This record gives sequence, structure tokens and C-alpha cells, in this order.
Amino acid sequence: MAAFGVLLAAHPASAALSSATLAGSTATLTFDGADDVLTVDDSGGRLRHNAIAGLETVLDWSSAAGEQTLPATTASLLVLNFGAGADTAGSR
Repeated sequence: MAAFGVLLAAHPASAALSSATLAGSTATLTFDGADDVLTVDDSGGRLRHNAIAGLETVLDWSSAAGEQTLPATTASLLVLNFGAGADTAGSR
């Protein structure tokens, strides 16, 4: 699996977002206050997440219209802003 960076700030099958943005190689996800579980892996050279409510596909990293993907490279960074719930993040 390709390496990628994860920056954390702050077991349902999915997570729900308040917002998601993608700027260059940085995806910023802001979750709701519920218990959220984020799992990330490499799918054909792109980062894939477990079905996050509010995004179009498992390869989409922005709540803007259309699928916006993030390469599974060391240059990619995930910024995760979790809410008040019991939240976890990991890779598979």
C-alpha cells in the first residue's frame, strides 16, 4: 500500500460529514458530532474511504459536485476534524 499522511484534529459502517474539501493533494474532512469510523486504503493508485455519507463515491474527497479523487502517494495529506463522538481512523 502506498504511504500517505494523516493529520488528526480532535463501530458504525460509515461516517457522516459536515464538510469535505480537496485542495491540491490535501483533503480536509470535518465530521459531525456522532461516533465516526474512517477507514482508508489504496484502490488503483487512488485513496479510497469507507462509504462516507455526503460524498458521491468511495473515491470522492470533496463535497463539491462530481467525484474528486486523491492519489495514493506520499504527497497526499488527510486532515481529519472529528466532532464530539467516539471517532477512529485507520487503514486497511
